[in-house]
Amino acid sequence: MNDRIVRKIFFNTFLVQTMSVLASLISATVDGMVTGSLLGVTPMAAYGFVTPMINVYMALGGACGTGISTVCGRIVGEGDLKKTNKVFSIGMEFTFLLSIAVMLITIFFAKPLAVMFGATGETVPMAVDFLRGYGPCAPAMFLVTTLIAVLQVDGDMKLVFASTTTMTVVNVVFDLLNGLVFHKGLFGMALATTLSFYAALGVIMLHFLSKNRILHFSLTKLNGADLLDIARYGLPYALQQLCRAFLVMSLNYVILSLGNTDGVAVLTAVTSAGNLCMTVGTGTGRAVTLVGSVFRGEKDKASIMMLLKDSLKYSLIMNGVLSVVLFILSGQLMPLFLQGGGDLTDIAVKAFRCFILCTVFYSFNVVLKSHYQAVRREVMVYAYVFLDNFASIALSGFVLGQLFGLDGVWFSYLAGEIITLLIFSIVILLRTKRGPSFLERAALLPADFDKEPLLIYEKSIGSMEEVMEASEAGRTACREAGCPAKIANYVSLAVEEMAGNVVRFGFRDKKHYSIDLRITKNQEGWVMRIRDDCKSFNPIDYVRLLNDEDPVAHIGIKMVNRLAGQMDYINSMNMNNLIASFQG
Repeated sequence: MNDRIVRKIFFNTFLVQTMSVLASLISATVDGMVTGSLLGVTPMAAYGFVTPMINVYMALGGACGTGISTVCGRIVGEGDLKKTNKVFSIGMEFTFLLSIAVMLITIFFAKPLAVMFGATGETVPMAVDFLRGYGPCAPAMFLVTTLIAVLQVDGDMKLVFASTTTMTVVNVVFDLLNGLVFHKGLFGMALATTLSFYAALGVIMLHFLSKNRILHFSLTKLNGADLLDIARYGLPYALQQLCRAFLVMSLNYVILSLGNTDGVAVLTAVTSAGNLCMTVGTGTGRAVTLVGSVFRGEKDKASIMMLLKDSLKYSLIMNGVLSVVLFILSGQLMPLFLQGGGDLTDIAVKAFRCFILCTVFYSFNVVLKSHYQAVRREVMVYAYVFLDNFASIALSGFVLGQLFGLDGVWFSYLAGEIITLLIFSIVILLRTKRGPSFLERAALLPADFDKEPLLIYEKSIGSMEEVMEASEAGRTACREAGCPAKIANYVSLAVEEMAGNVVRFGFRDKKHYSIDLRITKNQEGWVMRIRDDCKSFNPIDYVRLLNDEDPVAHIGIKMVNRLAGQMDYINSMNMNNLIASFQG
């Protein structure tokens, strides 16, 4: 298989998924910056106490987005567009209903929630104000977060960037107006966030005016089996965010037990800035889950291993570079999140530098966890989520805090990530037999993973000569696998005609494109799948538009369309996918 196509799909998906993560994080980060720099230390502490509720919103919205996009991606990989739209519609209905329930709970139970999260004294009314302004944000936030993740299936990158940019601009403008002009405190900060998400929702809904899209919403009766499938992929993300909420509460408790109230404000500033550090790792993880689920639907073991290898390599590189840059700039960055200067800012800079040391280890952990989610190693997923997002760091914070005071708390993130990585490295070594490489052992793929459908032949194609070679080699491989001569010839003709058309017409602009050919056998017969990264082109629609009065025109496409028992076309993740099935 061509690692170029796998890499291109990964990077395209990584960008969209990172924007989805940023859609949730930018508002919280901007709120933290403006609160800390314009409103003061006490409002910043109050904001820190309600941060767990923001994590709950991110958990539920992100879980819906991750679950729906991953299931839709897997079904697209299986070639079933009708079921894809059914799952999409059911998922969006559930997301909207859930958001309404969360909004009402936040508004009507604001004070009990604030107290439960640890607010005391003068921070209680401030926290209540924030929650009541933040509650109406739930429907827009859940829908925006979900749609940004799901639109990767339709490949609409432009609207993803436009909606996220709109949200950021609106939030920054209204946060500054609140801090400098209106002076409405934390209620104004929350209201600015709410308005920004509704502005982003208005932009992203423009996607559904497009005629050339895969996803179509229609009111559908909620189905327990489909919701369970969505939950299977979405719950790990929700658990991850909820664990982080409890982690912040636990570390706040450790800091307060050390008799340092200002330390809570410092931790809030560090985690607000730190969330941006985690964006690359989190976006990579969600891309691995989505793309890996597509390859899993195809039972494409080679592409799954390429994806795992590339995602680990590039995530480590990107996080390593980001960590160095942020470590150097931490002295300029932290004053944006915390007002006060002097010793407090110095403590925040030290704490942030300790925090960003963990990002490289985090990137490794999150990619492995996301890979296990894609291939449905669910026990490993939940164990990873619990250890990596709560237990390892919270335990490190408690122990190191008792031994070294606040400095120990700041190092808890680094210690926790290392502990998690060591634990799972040992588990992998104990659970697997010796293999060609540690990465193949770490993948934990079942031995019979790619036995059904049975892989017959695969090749990457970049020229007309390679098309002809693949056509003949594919026919030979089919015959050797027991395919009847007539069907093998049909498959060979389909490869020559359809892959040849991609080279003749798709490669015209001299850019570097690739074609991946994959021939498999399932219980119904023989399947040829061609994937390319050229401009969108649907040969099935093209056949319908051809002039039947000229029987010779485009005879190759017409012939393949008649010979195949079924032919489907899907444009997903900006890739053309043509699937032709031959019974026999």
